[in-house]
Amino acid sequence: MESRHSFFRPQAIQAYLQKQEKDILPRFFSPYTAILSYLLLFLLFIIGLFAWWTVTILR
Repeated sequence: MESRHSFFRPQAIQAYLQKQEKDILPRFFSPYTAILSYLLLFLLFIIGLFAWWTVTILR
């Protein structure tokens, strides 16, 4: 009688399956907050560029 043994070690199979699972990143804040933060950052960047531009013109 032949017993069917796996070619791979059980620990190796388990490690392989765990790597195949989808990684889930923690949510520190909601997507709405992230979009709002990026919009605020963009707005501050535009205001900074406008302030720098007006100072260089007035010199």
